[in-house]
Amino acid sequence: MAAPRWERLGWVGARADGGGEPMDDAGLVGAANSGDAEAFGELYLRHRSWAWRVARRILGDDDLAWDAVHDAFRQALALFPGFELRARFTTFLYPVVKNAALMALRRRRSDGVAAPEELLAQGALALVQPDERTPLVKAIAALPEIHREVVLLRFGDELPLEAVAEALGIPLGTAKSRLHHALKALGADPALKKSLNF
Repeated sequence: MAAPRWERLGWVGARADGGGEPMDDAGLVGAANSGDAEAFGELYLRHRSWAWRVARRILGDDDLAWDAVHDAFRQALALFPGFELRARFTTFLYPVVKNAALMALRRRRSDGVAAPEELLAQGALALVQPDERTPLVKAIAALPEIHREVVLLRFGDELPLEAVAEALGIPLGTAKSRLHHALKALGADPALKKSLNF
């Protein structure tokens, strides 16, 4: 049996549409809705690292983050067929991954581990090695979760504010307000002002 067309063309792991171009997320969702399991597998391969970074920021633990990613993709798979992609796939996926990671935090808490808010701040710090923890990373980790989340989605994941609002299930004005307050708090941090000279 010959390799699939997209592999023969050198696009291993990047499904091709009928025109020979790699499929975008909407095309993969359409194919998955038609029963193509490989299309959902490609969505997983395409977005698993991003989803892992989101879960890792929340959990601060590599293995637990992978568990949360797998739980999130299992939940996403249950929506097929019939799933309708109305925005970026990552915009849809963010709350699914976040909820899976928060469930893992709750399980850890019931095992006598620190409260979720403490772990969320630790998770943000855990992404960088201790010797690389700049004042900016520390200041972001110290923000309240609702502000930290907007900053990380906007600047860490480079989502436009509209996608941030949709991923969080909040109005665009609220996302803008949270980002404004977060940036104001970061600008008021004396250690940050000194290190960034502003």
